[in-house]
Amino acid sequence: MPAEMKNQLASAVEQLLAGNVPPGRRYEKLEGYDDVYSIRLNDKYRFVFKVYEDGGAIPIAVGPHDEAYAAIPRALKAVPRDTNHKSDELPTGADQPGTYRPA
Repeated sequence: MPAEMKNQLASAVEQLLAGNVPPGRRYEKLEGYDDVYSIRLNDKYRFVFKVYEDGGAIPIAVGPHDEAYAAIPRALKAVPRDTNHKSDELPTGADQPGTYRPA
């Protein structure tokens, strides 16, 4: 991943945790998946992650838009269905994303 994308990813995660995601990030719940969300890093890159009921989250994919979304089904097979640990939790202000509807 290019260094600039690493910086954008770190910035997006900080915004999510602070509950302060600008509309331009297009934070959205992805249709067709349970608790899977996406946030825009730039015009081309997306960060996809799963949020658990306990507030924990796990990264699913980071990459160009189409590649990140195409990786979701395969990645979900490798992640646990739930968490028993407390990781960074998304605050309530960050739990109201838009909705992505695949074409």
